[in-house]
Amino acid sequence: MRVGPGFGYLGERERQFGIYRRASFLTAETVIAKDGRPLTVLSAGSPEAPTVVLVNALGVSCLFLVRLAEALSRDHRVVTWETRGLPDYYPDDVAAGGEWDPETHARDLGDVLAAAGRGRVDSVVSYCSGSYLTLYATARGVIAPRRVALISPPLELQAEGEKTLYQRTFPPLLTRMARSGPAMAAIVRGIMRQGARRAEDDVDEELHALNDLPFARDETTHRYARLHAPWLALPWADLLRKVAAPTAIFHGTEDEIVHPDTVAALAAAIPDAGLRLYERQGHFAVYRSEALLQDVVRFVTAGPAPAGEAAAPARSRGS
Repeated sequence: MRVGPGFGYLGERERQFGIYRRASFLTAETVIAKDGRPLTVLSAGSPEAPTVVLVNALGVSCLFLVRLAEALSRDHRVVTWETRGLPDYYPDDVAAGGEWDPETHARDLGDVLAAAGRGRVDSVVSYCSGSYLTLYATARGVIAPRRVALISPPLELQAEGEKTLYQRTFPPLLTRMARSGPAMAAIVRGIMRQGARRAEDDVDEELHALNDLPFARDETTHRYARLHAPWLALPWADLLRKVAAPTAIFHGTEDEIVHPDTVAALAAAIPDAGLRLYERQGHFAVYRSEALLQDVVRFVTAGPAPAGEAAAPARSRGS
C-alpha cells in the first residue's frame, strides 16, 4: 500500500486496522524542514483543486482524519503531515524538546505548503490540539485561509464553567510532566490505566488504540507532555482577536475530553465564529459522526461567507 511510508510508527497490529487500510488513497512523500528534520506529508485530490490543509492533533496519528480527507479530496487538494513528537517515528525527538515550540510547528506548516507548491490555502480544518497550531498560524499570518474549521478544540479560556474529568486532571499535569521527566510520566500513566474505558465496538477499539500510542511508555508520555506544554502558555486572548477568517467549531456533546462549555467560550472569543453541536457524539466524532463530517465538508466547500454566517450557532442530532 502506498500509505506505508506515511505511518512508519505503526506496529503489525495497527497495520491490520480497517482505519489504516482505508488510508490507501493517500500519497506520502518526505519533505525536509528548514532545520533538517524530515516531515512526512500526505496528500490526495487533484493538484489543480483548491487546497484544504488538515492539521491533526499534535503527536497523534493522522489516521484520525482519514474519513475527512477522503470526503474533501473529491473536490479539493488535501494536504496534511505527521507532526513532530510521534512515538517511535523519529527516535531522536526524545532528546530534542527545544524544537517543539509553536514557532517551529508554524514553520513546518509553511515548509509543507511550500514543498507541495500550495502557497495559497483555501481552508484549514483541524482536530483536537491541532487547533492550537491552526489558530496560532492564522493569527500570526503564516496562512490566510478563507475559512477555518475546528473539530473538538481543547483550548481552554474560561475560568468558570463545567469541565470534563480529563480537563480537571490531565492538562494541569502536562507542565509538571514536561519539567519532571519520565518518572512523573510513569505515575500519570498508572492513573490513565485505571481510568481507561471499554471500547464500544471494533472501530472504537481501533481509535482508542491509535490514541493511546503516545502513552505506551514512560518516555513517550513524557515526550507528549513536552510537545503540548508550550502551547498552554501562549497569550491566547490576544491571538484569537487576530483570527479574521470565518470560523466554525464542530463538537460532540458527549466528548469525554473537551466540555461543551470550553468550545462555547472559544467560539465567543473568535471574532467571526459559530458553534455546531452533535448530540450523543464523543471525542472521536471526527471519524465516527457522519453528520459532523458532512457539515465540515459543506462549510469548507461553500462560497464566500456572507457577513455573520459563521457566527450563527447550530445544533445537530449527529449520527
